[in-house]
Amino acid sequence: MNDAIERIYRTSRVSVRDCLADAFLAAETAYLRHLPSLRSGTISLEPLVSAEPGPPVYLTKRLTPQQRAAYSTDLQRVRAQFKKLERDVGEKTRIPLILRCIENVQKDLRA
Repeated sequence: MNDAIERIYRTSRVSVRDCLADAFLAAETAYLRHLPSLRSGTISLEPLVSAEPGPPVYLTKRLTPQQRAAYSTDLQRVRAQFKKLERDVGEKTRIPLILRCIENVQKDLRA
């Protein structure tokens, strides 16, 4: 993962690379910790029935309202981790894209 982060995000400092890896792990954990242990850990994006995205079933069908609220809180912390790294990442388009994706998930959680 470290090599991929260095290439994709054009990081030269080990501390930045490690913080990015921690932020990605925190993002993954923020969602997956709410799934029952016997369930698949995949993020299901179905139904894909047209040229438009379907409803966010990975949120609405897999998580209870309480889990969605906790996930939203976790995502706020994850967003702050990525935001803090924005100036230190060489590839300037990547972190804003991640932040926008997190905001879109937050919108889905509020819907």
